Amino acid sequence: MDYQASSPDEKALVEACARMGLVYIGDDGDQMQIRVRRSCVRANVRSRLGEIPDEELIQYERLAVLEFTSDRKRMSIIVRDAHGQIWLYTKGAESHVLPLCAHTPLIETTQRHIDEFAKLGLRTLAVARRRLTEQQYRAFHDELIEAGSSLVDRVERVAECQQRVETELELLGATAVEDALQDDVQSTLQALGQAGIRVWVLTGDKVETALNIALSCGHIPDGAARYFITECRTADQVQQHLDTLALEMFRQRDVPFSMLIDGASLKIALEAHREQFRDVSVRCRAVLCCRLSPLQKSEVVQLMKTAEGAPVTAAIGDGANDVSMIQEAHVGLGIVGREGRQAARCADYAFAKFCMLKKLLLVHGHYFSTRLAVLVLYFFYKNLVFMGIQLYFQIHSLFSNQSVYDSVFLTLYNVVYTAIPVLVLALTEKPYQEQTLLKNPALYQKVAGNKQYAWKYFIGWMVLGIYHFSVIYFFSYAVWIENPAIYAHWPATASFACYGTILIHNVVVLVNLKLLIESIYKSYVFIATVLLSIFAFMGSTFVYNLLNINYDGSMLQVYNNLLSSLTFWLLSFVILIAGFLPDLTMLAIRSIGVKLGHIFPGGAKYRRALFQWRGNELQSTDL
Repeated sequence: MDYQASSPDEKALVEACARMGLVYIGDDGDQMQIRVRRSCVRANVRSRLGEIPDEELIQYERLAVLEFTSDRKRMSIIVRDAHGQIWLYTKGAESHVLPLCAHTPLIETTQRHIDEFAKLGLRTLAVARRRLTEQQYRAFHDELIEAGSSLVDRVERVAECQQRVETELELLGATAVEDALQDDVQSTLQALGQAGIRVWVLTGDKVETALNIALSCGHIPDGAARYFITECRTADQVQQHLDTLALEMFRQRDVPFSMLIDGASLKIALEAHREQFRDVSVRCRAVLCCRLSPLQKSEVVQLMKTAEGAPVTAAIGDGANDVSMIQEAHVGLGIVGREGRQAARCADYAFAKFCMLKKLLLVHGHYFSTRLAVLVLYFFYKNLVFMGIQLYFQIHSLFSNQSVYDSVFLTLYNVVYTAIPVLVLALTEKPYQEQTLLKNPALYQKVAGNKQYAWKYFIGWMVLGIYHFSVIYFFSYAVWIENPAIYAHWPATASFACYGTILIHNVVVLVNLKLLIESIYKSYVFIATVLLSIFAFMGSTFVYNLLNINYDGSMLQVYNNLLSSLTFWLLSFVILIAGFLPDLTMLAIRSIGVKLGHIFPGGAKYRRALFQWRGNELQSTDL
């Protein structure tokens, strides 16, 4: 049988029963069916079943299901067996099931077994039952219907009704399920730590279980000092723990600290000492929160969003109890696993394995942060170059409100002439190779916190844009004032439309080549789009000049005659050389810095510091 369950504990329990000869084969309405194979059943169980054939089908009638809630931390079902007897079966956290059981020596034995299982990193549950009479069940059923139909305090009344029937239980035992880690969990957590990402673990497991798993996966460093805040009942106890931990961290500043806190203590900390708990916990190397309800997980995420510096939070989970945490974080990450797809459906990103988080953040996160930064900065730059010339022309024309460009150029500049190369760059740019980013997680800090959107990068691009449109305009203006007769085979001086065409030609060529110089990953597709954008301008303008269309002025044969002018080509060449003089200078210094980096240890550091303002550092392989 291939079972599907809402939790791994339920699935493991049913599969274990099937191997012992008690096979759950499904239900028909409220009739649940179990096939008993006498040859597989152990002797002590066989004696309880009585005289039955080698294989028999036993039916139970499902009467009610008390669903799991984060407050009760248990789930119950009421069934009627084949003899007409009514039973209530309960499974849940031992901290919420054992207190409801009648005191017997079995409780101490089971608690000892649960503690041993927890130290091995197993997930534990306690199982108990209660025999109900027909009158008790009817009274509970009527009370539950009345509470469910109440218009006032419905949830509280239903919880009270369920709590009254889940009393005087007979403890049956405990289950322990191995919560095996996925592949490469330890390497992923270590890489995230090296990348400067603070990792917290919020779990519903016992402290011993969570601590064992945290040590095995490398979440808590081996040399870290561990501080436990557990079983606190008052705000003063939590206050004392937080003060002690803060004092120890002040005394031992070189020792990494790890804090472990359970759900009861965390509830008091969030209510009475919210800010102090946040400030102390962010100073710890690792934080492990155990026995948390889904609501407490979301509260912890919400608390961290208010920390100093407004950090960006990301929550990752694989079950329905992680949905509230995933939705509360800035970025939700869901794992599609055997526990269902609730987390994946509510997350921003979904993937199959935890180890994929390493590549998602360190590689794709680095790439797209850089790509978006270049995309945004370049859009500001190219439009500043384009419209800065208009500003200079308005000054020289005494603010006549006349455009120096033809209307066709104003329309196609952002749509055709400069649109495709930056789009391709925003999809293919790679400041580092993929393997370099995976081997050096610290490179993630170059883009963390939107560093490439800093004012120094924006101002650098804007200063460069001002320089470029100043070079284009004043060089063209100087030639125009000196000798407007720039045509090669034309007896008349150039027209006003000729002046605007010279400007737009140099703008398109310069901003496209600037993007080519700025890019690091120069693929053949990207280089082709840059060249095609320039040729698209030249070709469309050439065809447009063949048409006798008069929008803002006569453009007939203007650009076509410029293409045959030696003065026009010399002017364009000089503008490119002067415009790219800063870039060429930086490239030359960069080349010298690479050579110095191989000869002198400090050469590479000097080169990186020198080029930091561009937000476009070299690959580590170039060092």
